[in-house]
Amino acid sequence: WQDEGTDWRRREHSKAPPKKWKWIKEGEAIEVEVSVGEGDEAQTAWVTAQVTSVLVDGQFQARIELPGDAWDDWFSWGDEDVEWRRIPEPEPEPEPPPDPNAPWGRHLTARAAEPPPARHADPAALFATLQSRIAEMRTSPHDLDDEIDGWYIKYKLRKKGHSGPRAGDILVVDPVDGKSFASMVAVRRKLGLSEHSGHASPGANGRGGGGGGGGSNVERRSVGTRHTPHLGAFASAPPPPEGWVWPTEGERIEVEVQASEDVPAVWIPSKVLVVLVDAQFQASIALPDGSDAWEDWFSWQDEGTDWRRREHSKAPPKKWKWIKEGEAIEVEVSVGEGDEAQTAWVTAQVTSVLVDGQFQARIELPGDAWDDWFSWGDEDVEWRRIPEPEPEPEPPPDPNAPWGRHLTARAAEPPPARHADPAALFATLQSRIAEMRTSPHDLDDEIDGWYIKYKLRKKGHSGPRAGDILVVDPVDGKSFASMVAVRRKLGLSEHSGHASPGANGRGGGGGGGGSNVERRSVGTRHTPHLGAFASAPPPPEGWVWPTEGERIEVEVQASEDVPAVWIPSKVLVVLVDAQFQASIALPDGSDAWEDWFSWQDEGTD
Repeated sequence: WQDEGTDWRRREHSKAPPKKWKWIKEGEAIEVEVSVGEGDEAQTAWVTAQVTSVLVDGQFQARIELPGDAWDDWFSWGDEDVEWRRIPEPEPEPEPPPDPNAPWGRHLTARAAEPPPARHADPAALFATLQSRIAEMRTSPHDLDDEIDGWYIKYKLRKKGHSGPRAGDILVVDPVDGKSFASMVAVRRKLGLSEHSGHASPGANGRGGGGGGGGSNVERRSVGTRHTPHLGAFASAPPPPEGWVWPTEGERIEVEVQASEDVPAVWIPSKVLVVLVDAQFQASIALPDGSDAWEDWFSWQDEGTDWRRREHSKAPPKKWKWIKEGEAIEVEVSVGEGDEAQTAWVTAQVTSVLVDGQFQARIELPGDAWDDWFSWGDEDVEWRRIPEPEPEPEPPPDPNAPWGRHLTARAAEPPPARHADPAALFATLQSRIAEMRTSPHDLDDEIDGWYIKYKLRKKGHSGPRAGDILVVDPVDGKSFASMVAVRRKLGLSEHSGHASPGANGRGGGGGGGGSNVERRSVGTRHTPHLGAFASAPPPPEGWVWPTEGERIEVEVQASEDVPAVWIPSKVLVVLVDAQFQASIALPDGSDAWEDWFSWQDEGTD
């Protein structure tokens, strides 16, 4: 247990499963690969297992039962088709023929009619009828379908969204050629109607548009502006339901735009300009290539189909530096009017930050001030950070402090030589670092010219705060982040200077195929290295014990020339004092071994 965080870490640090990964369910039957037989007769085979528990990071436990043996084992989403696989679903029963009196059946009858169905005599009237029926469907808490003049209409609810009632998707199928459409904009285009014809209820038209433009084929619905709203856009739209979250002026949303039938609809970033008291709102839309821009009107009913909130956008990457409330940034604004308008970068102050990387900033100009929304993805396009000032030069180090004494040793004439007793030096360094790890504060020290620094990390997910070590060699100034690397630097074997293996870091083990990976122990599941951590203190209250079969990751460094990497590992046995053994195998299959760890190294080893 002492090595948690240094030689091994829990799989929560691993990547989460991709969004498209199909989650395993408790009680589901899968197949896992096991070893059957012993010695030279051992063979691998796929056997059925039942999932007993699923964790939020994609790990899950399954119960495996063989004649005369049964056990539980842990697996991960990343091991699919390697250590486990899904059982193919049986072929579905053939669907019964459609009911000729149901909407889909009536649609199919119309499509198969002889002579084939012709275009409707009054496309605008047909469009208004379809649109009105879809508006009714959208108020329903259930999935619905219908048939009108041979046209099939289906409304299917989505899963519960992040706010308000459940949104739904529409499907409209043409009886003439069987083509299907997911928006009323596409239906209107199919019927050969202009942006104003058949415009009885624009609120349901989907895949927004607007007026004006530079020759684009994008279909639009309105030509309103911020100061001259298209007041009649959704006159018949009902009020939004209780609990629906109203958009705010300046908020960033995304609008679905389809340039033509030949290209798929895409989501375009948009900005809310004005919100009316009946929940209609206007947004500004600009094509990414700059070829066209317009304003358009939307309603709460179209959320999820014609427009969506920016929470649906990708979350910021892990390495993105988060903006803080009160931070000063620069934003691009338009200054002046007409032909004299120019863009300029002005200072703004961040007023609020959302969990998805959107944030609001206050912009103040002479005679004008407003709040606007930005997103992490707009950095260096619509906003940018203000470069930090050059730091003040650091004062010279205190010659009596640990770092100063280390620098004095490095600069000595003649230069410092290697220690006469590397094993004794290693034991001293190791003992001091073990003391530092029990401290609730950052510490540093100097021993025989070697500089040691211990820095606490932020609060972890369980137990006390872990820390990282830095050890600097006075002879050549090289720094090391683990005692394994220090031992290698001193030319010690895996057993020499091995007074306290629990602090050695970046695990290893015994046996192997000629790898340069340094190891600490050669224990096996049945012959544990009992003396490994004899002096280790018990884990603190609240520390989460690993379980046999649990998947963790161990840090392994093959040589000084390559960085340490995290290798998937599996817990084999856990002792009553919180020491445990794990099996480790290099990804290229060149070596495999077992090693012992302790709770103190979680997060580093």
